[in-house]
Amino acid sequence: MLIDGVEQTALVVTETTATFTLIDITDESSADLKIYFPDGLPAGYKDFSSIKVVPTLVSVSPRAGSSGGTLLTVTGTGFGIKTLKVNLLHKATGVEICAEVHVTGYGTFTCLTKVMEINSSDEILLQTASGSYTCGNTLNAAECSFE
Repeated sequence: MLIDGVEQTALVVTETTATFTLIDITDESSADLKIYFPDGLPAGYKDFSSIKVVPTLVSVSPRAGSSGGTLLTVTGTGFGIKTLKVNLLHKATGVEICAEVHVTGYGTFTCLTKVMEINSSDEILLQTASGSYTCGNTLNAAECSFE
């Protein structure tokens, strides 16, 4: 099922709540959405015109590199090719980690790190123009670390 060119899968639909998976959204928000349910529209349905998603960091690869700079592949959710100012942030210092960023698709970008030192115990955040976001990998939070 598609909404504004974004693939939509209904995960849970009850009388009061609907939870969807959206694939290939291009930004942290999307306007002029049309939501369609397999069984039609629920009673009391009110049209809405936009949705906002929360960006989340899922993994950084490789997890170790050179203090002189390393090319990383970063994966997450809630950001895409139109999301502004995507970067990684060193939480302790507030310094952006990436000297160059190329968003390659929904939830993925490459990052050429700046010349700096980062310890494996330092927290890394996903940063966009709207804020900074922690690791959302609840199965293995170590996947969000880099040294």
